[in-house]
Amino acid sequence: MKLSLVTVPHPALTRPTKAINIIDKKIQEIVKEMMRVLEGCTDPEGVGLAATQVGLSIRLFITKPYPHSPISCYINPKILKVATTTTRRKDALEGCLSITNTWANIERPKWVLLEYQDINGKTKTEKFTGWEAQIIHHEMDHLEGRLFTHRALEQEKPLYRIEKNRRGKEELVALEL
Repeated sequence: MKLSLVTVPHPALTRPTKAINIIDKKIQEIVKEMMRVLEGCTDPEGVGLAATQVGLSIRLFITKPYPHSPISCYINPKILKVATTTTRRKDALEGCLSITNTWANIERPKWVLLEYQDINGKTKTEKFTGWEAQIIHHEMDHLEGRLFTHRALEQEKPLYRIEKNRRGKEELVALEL
């Protein structure tokens, strides 16, 4: 099995996912393939990948928050609780591997309490904060068929692209909607 990254308007990106009933060799192979795809995303570098982003409508995502972090796997994740306060650095733009060259400054919860199964089927509950909470929340949105651009529109945040100016230098430009 060889998986590859899908981009908008692929239908899997806007469809809610289904639970995984059995974590078998097929699911383990999907996780390995997703790891390969995530590791191959270098421009921009990927920090998370949901199964929807490889065209699969199953409740599974992986994360790699930092370049030297191990890849973590989350199967059948459920958000149990989120912070009522949000975090948003003014200079931090969120993007998505499945939506090329589009960015927005999204507000995300400061922390997320997540219940999930690991690759061995063990159920875990873990609290994620800061950058990791932002990644988890973004990937959970994918599992619900929701893209970060939907959040940007809800929050009335502008979307940006990187374009070359007249001098050939790259600059961030707001998109007109």
